[in-house]
This record gives sequence, structure tokens and C-alpha cells, in this order.
Amino acid sequence: MANLKPNIESAEAIVLLDMNSVEQLDEVASIIRKSPAPKIIIDHHAPSPETQQICKLCIIDDKAPANCQIIYRLFNEAKVKPNRNQAKALFIGIAFDTRHFALGNAETFK
Repeated sequence: MANLKPNIESAEAIVLLDMNSVEQLDEVASIIRKSPAPKIIIDHHAPSPETQQICKLCIIDDKAPANCQIIYRLFNEAKVKPNRNQAKALFIGIAFDTRHFALGNAETFK
């Protein structure tokens, strides 16, 4: 079986998705804090002050009902069409975060 533990120490960049605090990563949090790699957060929750401080780029939309909506928006802004697997992952992420679309908005359904 493949080793599923990330090699954070050699990461060129660290992207934090749908987590407003590095503390959510338990024992990995200290490794992320120490890493010289640039950190980026993409979230639909307001980040903690510490997370804002350690991240080089914060992409936050606390009005988005799903984090994957923000990510899909980034695809659109870059004029990149997600492939089939990426589109499925985005759909599942939106469905989960919106509690099967109960918390969706007009952009969710678009």
C-alpha cells in the first residue's frame, strides 16, 4: 500500500482548503507553521488571525455556501475547464458543503 502521509517538509507550496485554522490539522500543524513554503488558504470561513498571518495568499469568500464554489470560480477566472474527475470532485464538494444543496444560492445552482 502507498504511503499516504504527505511529505510537507519538501513541499514547494502548501494550499489549505476549507479550514480556517491550521490547528485543525493536529500534529501536522507545527510542521506547516515551520515550513518555508508559501502557504495559500482558500476558504468559505473567515480564517483565524494566525492562519492569515502565516498565509502568503488568502482567498476567502465567507458568503459562499461551499468551498468548492470558490475553487470552481478560480477555474472560470483562469478560463480553465475542469476535467471530468475534477468536475466530479467539485460537484461532490459542493453537494456535501451545502448539505445536498439545502444551503445553496443562485451561484451554486448555476
